[in-house]
Amino acid sequence: MTKLKQYEDEFIDIRAYFKLKREERGYTYGDVAGQYLHRTQIARFEKGEHAFSADALLLAIRGLNMTPHEFFALMPKENFNKIHEFRDQLFELASLKKTEKMKMLLKKRAKSKIDRIKNVMLKITIYQVCGEDLITSSDCAFTITYLENIKQWTKFEVHIFDFCLTTLADEDIYELGMDMLKSNELSQLITSHRVLVKRTMLHLFANLVYRNRYSYARHMAMEIEKMISDEDMEAEIVLSLFSRLARFKQEKNLVVYGELLQDIAVLKKLGVTALVDDLTYHMTKFCSDEGISVSDDA
Repeated sequence: MTKLKQYEDEFIDIRAYFKLKREERGYTYGDVAGQYLHRTQIARFEKGEHAFSADALLLAIRGLNMTPHEFFALMPKENFNKIHEFRDQLFELASLKKTEKMKMLLKKRAKSKIDRIKNVMLKITIYQVCGEDLITSSDCAFTITYLENIKQWTKFEVHIFDFCLTTLADEDIYELGMDMLKSNELSQLITSHRVLVKRTMLHLFANLVYRNRYSYARHMAMEIEKMISDEDMEAEIVLSLFSRLARFKQEKNLVVYGELLQDIAVLKKLGVTALVDDLTYHMTKFCSDEGISVSDDA
């Protein structure tokens, strides 16, 4: 049976939450225990002396008269958002260009998975801020191995995947994106975290267009279209924009280039500066590499 200790220690304080729900309901250890789960196991779990297996945790949750979905859905969100909070910290440091502060956060002898993941995220952010590439082949190998070994995607893994897209190979990000979508049946990932999954899929689609993987990008666009409604203007704009970019890169049509400039002008007015800067840089570099002569009023 798979042990949950690494998840409990690194990601969420599940013991404290379990104890809180048990006491809220006025249950003793004996009330929660059953034929295959002894009261002493529950007591030791809450005290941090014993790590539940996945099966034992499910039995304990049922002993609270809750379904697993109810248990985790009602768990305080801050317990699930540690990686999200770390992202926010990185975004703030990046906006202030505090590269040295980010380097100080790097753990030189990172052993746990979460510390190694944070190191990769820090290195990605440092590269984006100042161009200094600290990402090693070992970092890339660890990231892809970690993501490929996910048995059931959750909000936590989606955050990591979204952040680390740029370190992964084309085929890997496509296959991982499809794996993520297939995880909905058990965890209700798309239902519960639709906005996050959709945003990650849009980032994935944009990356595939940037990398000239148009076949993969078309398949990803079809999956995204299944997720968005007519009222979802932001997603529609991004999907249309990068579909147009893919068309320009393949056809090198200056009329399409002019349409892209109009799109960028609209995005500027909307204040979407990060996307505008990224897209403008990519278009300028592509035109330079391909020897395409353009003007701002093309």
